[in-house]
Amino acid sequence: MRKLKCIMLAAALSLVAGASQAQDNAALLDLLVKKKVITDQEAETVRADLVKEYTTTPAGKLNVGSWVQEMKISGDIRERYQWSSQQVAVGSSNVSQQSMWRFRLRIRDEFKLANNWFGGFELSTGAPSDSGNQTYGDTKTLGAGGSALSSGFGKYGIFISRAYLGWNAADWLTVVVGKQANPFYTTDMVWDPDINPDGLVEQVKFHKMYLGGSGVSDGKGGTVDAGVREERPWELTLNMGQFIFSDNAEYNAPTTTAGHGNSNDAYLFVFQLQGTYKFNTKLSATFAPGFMFYNPASVASLNNSTSYPASSVTTSGTWGGAPETSQMAIFTAPGDVTYKIGTLPLKFYWDLAFNTLGEARFNGVYGYPTKLSLAHTTQDDLAWLVGLQLGENKKAGDWMVFGNFRQTGISSVDPNLNDSDFALGQLNTQGFKVGLVYNFTDFCTGAVTYYYAWSLRDNLTGGQATGGAAIANSNNVQILQVDLSLKF
Repeated sequence: MRKLKCIMLAAALSLVAGASQAQDNAALLDLLVKKKVITDQEAETVRADLVKEYTTTPAGKLNVGSWVQEMKISGDIRERYQWSSQQVAVGSSNVSQQSMWRFRLRIRDEFKLANNWFGGFELSTGAPSDSGNQTYGDTKTLGAGGSALSSGFGKYGIFISRAYLGWNAADWLTVVVGKQANPFYTTDMVWDPDINPDGLVEQVKFHKMYLGGSGVSDGKGGTVDAGVREERPWELTLNMGQFIFSDNAEYNAPTTTAGHGNSNDAYLFVFQLQGTYKFNTKLSATFAPGFMFYNPASVASLNNSTSYPASSVTTSGTWGGAPETSQMAIFTAPGDVTYKIGTLPLKFYWDLAFNTLGEARFNGVYGYPTKLSLAHTTQDDLAWLVGLQLGENKKAGDWMVFGNFRQTGISSVDPNLNDSDFALGQLNTQGFKVGLVYNFTDFCTGAVTYYYAWSLRDNLTGGQATGGAAIANSNNVQILQVDLSLKF
């Protein structure tokens, strides 16, 4: 009877065995197993028959391994007009303006494999780690002597922005290795949304653990799990990341009081406990305290839009400055409260970052070679953001408006991770970000975003603030972005 059942089921599903129905067939088989209509082995037999049937069709000539259970190819294209105005030197009236037409292309492939394995990759325009934007007319080639030449109507490069493998070890435990999407609940005050960190991530979902519930008799006086899970109003996830930020040649620096910054690989370690509670169908709250820190190491030739590479060892064997990743041990505390007004979600959100080693970073990393003109204060070590968002973008006709205000102290966050758009990535800033997004179709959105930032502490000059890397060398920065985006 079961054999006949499997034959009939395979025949029925083969009628819709096209690629567009593969996901539905897999879901149906999983449901039949769950309902105990068929066994796991019978489901695998049907899957094998469907794969064999599909490969005989024209669409099935693209052959994949039988262990590939699902594959999704997607991407997006964004066209952007950007205008910016920057007062380029603290205490100066010198203003620089720029108008650009830009685009971003991303293509990604995500797949699920047998035995709870998964993976994916993404290709993107733009070499910088914190931006996929490519400016029209700004292609560069190397000319004689290695000089950069602009090439009219030139070609644009494609780069690997993600490449990762993962394993769902259990419903509550996931491990991912490689260059991957940012796994943390955060805002662009700390992490630029374009950055895909490299390394190892573990996620422990406590709300998916079995913490008691219904059971059935095992026939021996005890009980076994009946598969019943009580629906909980809360979610609690521990996110952990160990990332390789910069690879250096080992034992490449002389021994000095500053240590071996040039011979240490730079690692970033992040821990975050993300909790969400749903009070009812309209009201929910999320809070995600965390801690992030680096080991002391020097970095060089960074390719993010606004980078801070530390000075390296000089020819005389003395240090030209403390390693870039020194003195960063940062507590973070982002969160939000969301309430639905009818069908529109209204979200109040915030972010907070405090560098517990901020004073040492202010003086030892940013103060070299001369002390900054103003003494360190706690304000330098603190970054915070508050904002409101109304609406969401899912389908045609949807819209969203948002606005936030932030202050970012010079020694509060890593200038190589924070948003490259707000104040063009500079620190010691404060200001507003406001925007509007509208869905013309399910797959096409238009957006307008405006940034206005100015100095947090006036006349903070000297050291790496206005000299060297000049990470805080603007009194005023304005940016206007107009976007048209298509997803496929």
